[in-house]
Amino acid sequence: MKKYIIYSMTAVFALSAVFTACKEDKEKGVVINGVRWATRNLDTDGQFAAKPEDYGALFQWGRRADGHESRTSGTTATLSDTDTPAHGDFIISPDEPWDWRNPQNDNLWGATKTANDPSPAGWRVPTKEELESLANTTYVTHEWTTENGVNGYRCTDKATGASLFLPAVGYRNYGDGALSNVGANGLYWSSTPNGTYAYNLGFNDGYFIVGNYNRAIGFSIRCVADE
Repeated sequence: MKKYIIYSMTAVFALSAVFTACKEDKEKGVVINGVRWATRNLDTDGQFAAKPEDYGALFQWGRRADGHESRTSGTTATLSDTDTPAHGDFIISPDEPWDWRNPQNDNLWGATKTANDPSPAGWRVPTKEELESLANTTYVTHEWTTENGVNGYRCTDKATGASLFLPAVGYRNYGDGALSNVGANGLYWSSTPNGTYAYNLGFNDGYFIVGNYNRAIGFSIRCVADE
């Protein structure tokens, strides 16, 4: 009887070790063109989505994880005059400055992790330059594909063969908060502002480029390691 208990506990510890190792492997991310990327989109409450093809949450540029990032959060047309609104509504802004915050604040996210960065510990929102490194066709291949029924791009490091999948989760409209282009477009924030706008990665089945858009729109976040 005692041996049976010992063997059972050994099996439990072994399974626990395997589970922990798998979890750690996911959290280590994958290196593409010199940058370590998370393998899953950022979800609500500053946690990663469960699987690489999961949509995750949609954040307004510069906002923390306060509930607004949920794809079904409520909306309000009242702009915020602080960095941390006292609610979790998605703030619509159909007119200038097309930002949830007025006046605008360029320092809400940055190359160094900020208080408003919604990423988990050890991670941050990528910079424009890091998104450009992922879009660089000299070092990275981009294949429009489908994983478990979800459209998106597989990005593969030409030198190492390491890859990650970015789902085409669509976006949340800045004018009314409606979800748009789900399954057709992927839009991912950088931490880098550009005038009244901010830089982002955008793609569909015909392009994969870094551009910029207004800050009130709801885009995805794919974190990089805060190394």
